[in-house]
Amino acid sequence: LPDRDKQTRAVAASPFFENGSVYLDYSDPDFRDEIDEFVLELVQFPHGKNDDYVDTTTMAVLYFRDKYLVGEERYDQFDHEDDDREVTPRRTYWSR
Repeated sequence: LPDRDKQTRAVAASPFFENGSVYLDYSDPDFRDEIDEFVLELVQFPHGKNDDYVDTTTMAVLYFRDKYLVGEERYDQFDHEDDDREVTPRRTYWSR
């Protein structure tokens, strides 16, 4: 979708934010201001002043989607029987 406009890419990527496939780690206080700025730009799109984060983030999410690296349904395609680590579901965090 790099040949599509930003709004089309954002609509295509939004389900991955909605279903929790995109995780923002808010635990490190050194990055909270940057994460707040990032999230603010995402939620203000397309009416916000800036859209660089939106553009690069949606392109990255769609790239990983196309390479089968994101999406809940994709996790089950892999064999994890030999993996004894506990899998923690990820959630999307939009606020503290």
